[in-house]
This record gives sequence, C-alpha cells and structure tokens, in this order.
Amino acid sequence: MDGVKAAGSILIVDDSPIALGVAAEVLRGAGYTVFTTESWFEASTIASRGVDVMLLDVEMPNLPGPRICPFAKRLFPELKVVLYSGRPQAELDQIAAGCGADGAIQKSNDPARLPSLVSPFFAMSASGRFSRATVFGPSAVERPSRAEAFAAAPLAAPPAAAAPARPARAAAPQARAPGDGARKPRVVLVDDSDAYRGEACASLRAAGVEVEETSDWARVSGLVDSFQPDCVFLDVVMPGVRGDVICRTLRARHATLPIYLVSSLSSSELDEIARRCGASDTVTKAEGLSYLSALAREAARLA
Repeated sequence: MDGVKAAGSILIVDDSPIALGVAAEVLRGAGYTVFTTESWFEASTIASRGVDVMLLDVEMPNLPGPRICPFAKRLFPELKVVLYSGRPQAELDQIAAGCGADGAIQKSNDPARLPSLVSPFFAMSASGRFSRATVFGPSAVERPSRAEAFAAAPLAAPPAAAAPARPARAAAPQARAPGDGARKPRVVLVDDSDAYRGEACASLRAAGVEVEETSDWARVSGLVDSFQPDCVFLDVVMPGVRGDVICRTLRARHATLPIYLVSSLSSSELDEIARRCGASDTVTKAEGLSYLSALAREAARLA
C-alpha cells in the first residue's frame, strides 16, 4: 500500500457497496478509522461525531456528490471533502473546484494506491492550516484544517457476516435448447480478459442467455442491482480487486444469488477460495464455455 501508515478518520459515501467495501478494507489496512454509508443522511450523522475526511462519490441517485458537498462544508467547516469518482481527473478537479470540495481522487484500478492519495488531505502546514496547494496547486486558497483529533467514541462496525456453507458440487446440468423455458436466463460476467469475455459472451448468447459483462470491479454491484441476473460468473485473479473480494461483498447483499468463480486456477485452489468467500461453486476455464450456459439455465430454472 505504498508504505503509507497513518492515523485519522475517513467517512466514505458511495452508492456502490463494492466500492465502499474495497476502499474501506484498504484504508483500514493503512491505519485509518473508516466509516461507510450509502446515504447522505446517515453520513451527516456520522460526520457530526467528528471525522477528518469525507470521500464522496460524484454519481449517486437522488443527491449526487457535488450537491452534497456545499451542505457538508457548511455544516462541518473543518471537514475535508474529497470527491471520489471514476471520471477523468481533469474533469473531477473542475467539479471539485466548482462545488467547493477540497480536492478529488479518481477511482483507480489499483485500490492499493488509495492511502497515498488521501494522505495529502491530512497534511498540515506549519501554521496549522490544511494546504490545498497539495491538491490544486500553490495558487489555491487554503482552508483551515480540523483542529482537534477524532474525539467521539468510534461507532461500532457491523460484525462481518460468516460465509455461507457451500453445497457439495453437483454434476453439470444439462444444457437446453435456446427455445426452452419461459424466459431467457440472465447472467453478469466479470473478467479482465477481453478475449475471454468476448468468447464467453458469444457462447452464452448463442445458447439463448442474456449477458451483461464488465472488467470493472466498481460496476459489478450496480449491474447486479439493475440487471437482476440469475447468476454471476466471476473471475478470481484480476488487477486491483480480486474476484473473491467482490464475491464477499455481493454475498453480504444477495444471500441466495448463485455466484460462480471462473478461473484458470486448479479446482482445489478454486474450491478453497470459494469456501472462504461464500461462492456457490467454481468453474475452471478448462471445463469449457458450454458449461457456463448450462449453469445459467439451471440457475434460471431454480430462480
């Protein structure tokens, strides 16, 4: 994590549970006290207890980050508000300057960089003022820093949910013709390999399966919520955020959704990873693409 080890409190406001979970895990590992919420109303309650930095997503339903920022700065003048989004950095900097934020951080494919990116917002000059020059350049106007340490008793973090027991692996279900069944099965496919995603999507669609695909971990939760798939096919070894981390976050919100880990790892390795993260089952890429369509149809039949 770039060697950053620091103390301080951070509130992350984001409507993506995966983005929340990944950022919180990385920042806690770097020594920060971290609170997370998907709601501005809950965020304002937490901020009133005294936090140093708020990481604020830009694109959220109902009340986007740039509209929340002026309220937050007015209610909590010493709070440093940092926009956090996947938009280009230059665009984020403009939005941040326009809404009065203290800076902006682009969501990266490498979340391990996040501690080093937030650390400037805890920087203090010799005069005891937070230097916005670390973010916007030396001509930027400085804002006062939070003068006192995080004094309120920390809010209790919810206990981590135990991973559900995985059922014994069943024989591969029999694939049916595309015309069978009342509706087409729906799946979300997550893999960082463009070639594999292309081949898998073509095979699934040819078998009558509707597919939404992505290589971006930050989009997975939104796709699952909007597309309502019958199952999820999730690669394990991906840059930035591994599939098992994504699986744990999805499982906490979707207890019965079939989630299959798909990887070139060995069956024994996959089974151990699946047991720890709560995946429903595993598929080695060597088993072939036809197995995916059979699993999708079985998941749709049982839905």
